[in-house]
Amino acid sequence: WTVARYSGTHTGTARLPGSGLKLSPCSDPSERKKFTTGPELQSFLWTPNKKLIWQTVGYVGDDNTGSNQRHGSLDGLLVSMGLPPLYLETSEPLRSVQSWFSQFQLSEDAPKFRSSYSDLPQWWHERKNLGLNVHR
Repeated sequence: WTVARYSGTHTGTARLPGSGLKLSPCSDPSERKKFTTGPELQSFLWTPNKKLIWQTVGYVGDDNTGSNQRHGSLDGLLVSMGLPPLYLETSEPLRSVQSWFSQFQLSEDAPKFRSSYSDLPQWWHERKNLGLNVHR
């Protein structure tokens, strides 16, 4: 496990693929939004050859600090850059459905929020026998 905090200044237009959403910075550089998110917990699982085979992100470590307003991962960065949290809260049902359907993307270049069971590596299917039970 590790803890990360992200910080920066919103200087370019952020586009959320598939939504048409664009977050543009203020035209006056002195008014551009600076941010530092609260702590976010991440976990990693590596092979003995140091190949990353599993990563989790987005677990907010402290709800009371940072510009991410209790949101983690990409959502926390978007809120920090000015996206109203109400957008995330009202679009959650639709985004959950989109997340589930992302496992069926036909293009290899398309991002997936979730992998289909058949795409998971053999070690995942055998994780309980290997003592790597990371299933919730």
